Amino acid sequence: METNERYSAWLEGVRYCVYVKKLRTQVAIAEGIGIEKQSLNAILKRRKGKRASQRLQDEIAIAIGHTYEEMLSLGRHILDGNDPEGWRPISINVGIGVMSEAEKKKMGAKTLPRKIPIISWVQAGDWQDIVNEFHPGDADEFIPVFKNVSDGTFALRITGDSMAPEFLPGDIIIVDPSLQPETGKYIVAKIDNGNNENGEATFKQFIRDGNQIYLKPLNDKFDMMNMTGKVFRVVGCVVQKTKEY
Repeated sequence: METNERYSAWLEGVRYCVYVKKLRTQVAIAEGIGIEKQSLNAILKRRKGKRASQRLQDEIAIAIGHTYEEMLSLGRHILDGNDPEGWRPISINVGIGVMSEAEKKKMGAKTLPRKIPIISWVQAGDWQDIVNEFHPGDADEFIPVFKNVSDGTFALRITGDSMAPEFLPGDIIIVDPSLQPETGKYIVAKIDNGNNENGEATFKQFIRDGNQIYLKPLNDKFDMMNMTGKVFRVVGCVVQKTKEY
């Protein structure tokens, strides 16, 4: 594929992720790679022949939550007349192998993100059992995370208001299953009480008071859950919240 054709394919993939899938806002992408939003917008719309360098193409793709090669693959898929919904990403973790050593040095101290799958609350409840069998195509959405997180880290989209006002519907939380809960930390847990028939996980604040353990909703309209002596499993601890506008 010629250079211009590669660039057109890459741009098509990026546009789809930004304009259609809305994986990241232009503001978040621009801030993440250190350029002005207007410059990013000019690149996306090809204003006055504005074109991203190879290094910038890598960084934009990574900020969205993919690699350059994945954006190229998606763009080719679309330009060939295929349904973009049928395309699947290459890998879960954003690899930096597509970047040259010089390009890595140019990024300096910037933290390269990992691509984390956004899963369902039912999947979260069974995450310990399915994580090793989870494949890239099993998730419809991914989100880039700049924190140092463990393998198996996943994301959830908030659907209820039990943790309002700190966590609202639509917010995305990043959950690391390798961390141990400490009092005051936000956790995702699976409760075995016979009432959780659909297998969904729950999101609460972990409270330990002496020998007593509670799961606390932040919304005062919901009751504190005394879990002392009850069977439940901590799926992971929340390490980050993402809100996009």
